[in-house]
Order: sequence, then structure tokens, then C-alpha cells
Amino acid sequence: MSRVYYFDQNSLKRAQIQEFEPITQIKIPKKYGKIVGLTGGSIHAIHLYEGGECVLYDQSQVYETKFENEDEKVLKFTSGYHHSMILTNYYNVYAASVNQSGQCAILNRGELRPPAKVTYFEKRDLVVHDVICGVTNTFFLCRKKNKSQEMQEDGYQLYSCGFKTRNGNGTDKDLHVPTYVTKNVEQLFTGNYSYHFFIIKTNGDLFGSGEGKNGKLGNKKTDLQLSLVPINLPLELTTDDILEMQNGYYHSVLLTKNGEIWTCGKSRSTGLESDVYEFTRFTKLSNHFITKISIGRTINFVITSKNEVFCWGSYMSTTDSTEPKKIELPDLEEFSGVEIVNTSLYPFIYESVRNGFVIDFLNLLASENFTDIEIHEQKAHKAILQCRIGLRVDSIKQTFEEHFTKEEFERVLQWAYGEKRFGFELNQKMKQYFHIQNCNSKRLINDISELYNDEESKDFLIKIKDFEEEDEDEKDEDEDEDEAFEEIPVHKCVLFARSGLYREMFKNVQTETNEVQDYSNKTLESLEIITKYFYTGNIHLTADDDPKLILEELQDASDYYQLTDPLRLNGLLKKMKLQYKL
Repeated sequence: MSRVYYFDQNSLKRAQIQEFEPITQIKIPKKYGKIVGLTGGSIHAIHLYEGGECVLYDQSQVYETKFENEDEKVLKFTSGYHHSMILTNYYNVYAASVNQSGQCAILNRGELRPPAKVTYFEKRDLVVHDVICGVTNTFFLCRKKNKSQEMQEDGYQLYSCGFKTRNGNGTDKDLHVPTYVTKNVEQLFTGNYSYHFFIIKTNGDLFGSGEGKNGKLGNKKTDLQLSLVPINLPLELTTDDILEMQNGYYHSVLLTKNGEIWTCGKSRSTGLESDVYEFTRFTKLSNHFITKISIGRTINFVITSKNEVFCWGSYMSTTDSTEPKKIELPDLEEFSGVEIVNTSLYPFIYESVRNGFVIDFLNLLASENFTDIEIHEQKAHKAILQCRIGLRVDSIKQTFEEHFTKEEFERVLQWAYGEKRFGFELNQKMKQYFHIQNCNSKRLINDISELYNDEESKDFLIKIKDFEEEDEDEKDEDEDEDEAFEEIPVHKCVLFARSGLYREMFKNVQTETNEVQDYSNKTLESLEIITKYFYTGNIHLTADDDPKLILEELQDASDYYQLTDPLRLNGLLKKMKLQYKL
């Protein structure tokens, strides 16, 4: 069972799924491993597991999402009160659960179990780049197919569907198909129990729409806004300062790039002394640098730069609290990261893991590309086995062939490439012969990170031109002189696993050479950092690196290298921007 906690009556409780009243008596099937992402509403939940499974739990039933393409993976999922939407790496959208107001963008007014594909956009040559759920509405940020580069400066087209009065296009009727709202949208913000939303346009203007009672739109008014209306921020703020915005039922919260909280709306939710009708700075955590917010119906959670969690506001039947309370996280030092998700009923706190690793390396094992060892008729990669087990490959091969059955080795292989723990008996055997314990996916990350330092086993070179200008007097007049290159040694199998760009290159370009020239126009420093990211899942800067230059050069790295976990790298770049105040 994954380490997931839900916040109930001002305390954390270990989340065994069958304890939840809204999700009656559901038990997670044993075949699923660690939860690496979750979302949900009042009667359903969606879990993403480390093996890539995306599972809907809905009214005592379990539904595994069946994607259209074999290698389709989840990029994002988001939930409202009764529905959820899933966006994949093919830019397909899948809808799940209740569709009573058209919020699932599918004409069927019934219930979608298991999740069903939304076909509206592909029929109109639109590509969905982001999807965001409100309480009973859904918003889509789209671009025309094959025109993304041309339209880059114009931002996204906004479409919405769902409950009347909350779609932003002036209508007061339910919309059962996505309907155009506006263009030139850069970002959209709402909440899963929110009756209002905000957008930032490419020119920097802020607009809002939906219910405005209690001043939660921040425009000094309390009436309903069927269409988009301009929102004026305080003089101290511009939209360039905004890192994130989220909305509750009675209030709105924004996080600035310098770690400050600003809020407006009802006092029992904002934590301010009285209702406020424009964005006002929340000063009760001014001695902390806030890196993340998670806003529920009437409650606020924040995470600080030190991984501390605070909450305030009101929650279900508990007493309102305007004073931030620190939440003690069990075994905090063991957490690889902290994530908070506010569903429509429970706020969840869970351990975050870099699930892109698991997906990538299990796909590497299944592909059998660049395998260079065979044990019990099973092909594998020497470098992976050696870093995971910690012995020389000849010893590993001999031990498995003499003391393990073929079935046992197949299970060990699954573990070696990132799947969940193996069973008790096999675990005892692995401890006996290899002294391996705690065989979980977290160790995969550590082991692959160590592989980065194994220069001897690297079998491939990424070459980059040395653009350092030579002295004119020292230049050779021979035009055919070999160009100077810098080289980055890597493992071919790691490039294949972690980067779709290299994967396609290796599949389509049949050559015996073990080197490639990089044409990304990035500096050597940036290339070394992204290459190390393939191994470690983190960004590592040295004292000599220029953070501003690295940040600029890596902004498009997720798309250029076609990463399985683009949100991971983009999140690290966002934290880096905060850390260095760029």
C-alpha cells in the first residue's frame, strides 16, 4: 500500500482505501504498486500507479483505463465534484464518472465507467494541450493541429463545457459539447469545488468569470459574471508575479514567484479578519517561502521551501481557523517529496515519486533494444543488472542460473527495471544471495543515479561542437580541417529509455556508430545537466553554472527530448526559478 494520508478533523489518517465512506469498501487490487498520483471527487477517485496503470474507483467498482494506443501514458488528470478528465502524451482526453451537466464533453448524459475518449477536438483539428476541471465544468486549452509554432505568440484557444453560468461565454444553459470562449489565453486557474475561474492572456491581462459572491473574483463586486470580466490586481502585483492560482468555494488564492500568498473572499476561508473583495496579502506565513498551494472547498494547504506543510480555513464540521497550523507528516525524512491534492471531500497528502523512471525502464525491458546479456533465455542489459544488484555481471549470471528458476528470474527482472517489490519468499532468496533488501522503486532511482558515475560501462557519445572562438592568427587555413567537438559519454540504453527523441533515432537510423551529434543549439553545460537528469530525475547545478542561462535553455527540453514525465522536469525548472529568484 502506498503511503497516502487523508486530512480529517484537523489530523492526518493513514489512507487505507476501504476506510473512506464516499468510496465504500474499495480495496486496491494487489497487482497495483505504489500510488504516484491521485485525484477524485465526491463519489470517485483516480489513482496513477508506478507501473503506469490509471485506475478509476467509483461506487465500489474498479475500472482500469484502456487507452487507444499501446504506449499511451498519462500526462495529467484533474477532477471536479462528480467527474474527472485525463490528458495523455498523445494529447487525447478521456472523461470519467458522472456527466449530468455535460462536464465530460460527451453527449451521453449518463455515467462514464470506465473512462471514455473525448472525440470532439480531433474532429475539428484541435489539439488539447491542457484540461482543467471546475466543480461541474471543464476547460480546455487548445491549438489548431500543425500550427502550434505559428500560433505560439497567440497562446491558446479556450473551450468550456458543463453547468450553466460557469462557462465564461455568456450563456446560462448547460453545455454538453465544448464551446469556444476566447483566444490568446496563456493560463487558466480554477478549483475542483469552485464556481468561478480566472485566465491570464498573452498580453498579461487578468480576467475572471462565474460566481462573485463574497468578493472571490477580486474585482470589488459580488454579482454573477456570465462572461469574462477584467480583474485589477493591487498596484504591488502584476500577472508576471503570479506562479499559481487556485480557487475554493468562497475564496481565491494566488502564489507569487517570491513565495507570497495573496487571497480574497470569505474570511472563514481566506484566514483574514474579514471578507475582502480584492486580492490582499496573507501575512501570517511571511517568514516562510511558499513553493506550492493546494486549495480545497474552504481550506488552504501550502508547502514551504523546507517541505513543511501548513493549513488554515474551515473543513467540514471543524471549527474555523484563521491561524495556519503546521501539519506533522509521518516519517518526513523518508519522503522523496510531498504532494497535496484537495478532492471535493478529502484533502490527501501523499509521497511523491518520480514515476517516469518506472514507466521508462519497464518499457526498456519490454523493448529488448540494446540487450547484451541473456539469463534463463531472458534478455537484459548488463549495466542495469550490475547497478541494481551491485555485483559483476558474470557472478550475477552464474548465481541466477544455478540457484533461481526461470520464473523467479523473470520476477527479479521486473523488479530490476522498476516494478513493485517481489514477494516474501523471493525477497528472502535475494537477501541470501545478493544481500538486497527494501526492493522498491525508490531504490531504482538511486541505482540509476549511481550508474551515471560508471564511466567504464558507458557505450555511447553525445557530441557537441566547441563554439569557442579561436584566435584569427592561429586558425588553420585548411577548410577541410576536422571540427572540434566536446563529448558526453552516456549509456545507450538509458537514452533509449528516457528520451523519445533518441528512442526514435535509434529505431529509425540503422548505423554501427556509437556516437551522435547534438543539434539542439544548447551549451555543453545545459546538455550535461539534461543528460544527468535522464539518470537522476533531478537538476544538478555546479557553482560554475549560470542558473539563468540553464533555465532559458531547458525551457523546451521536455518537448525537444520527448520526455515521459514532462511535468516533472517543468516542475523542477519552476522550483529553480523560485530558488534563484529569476
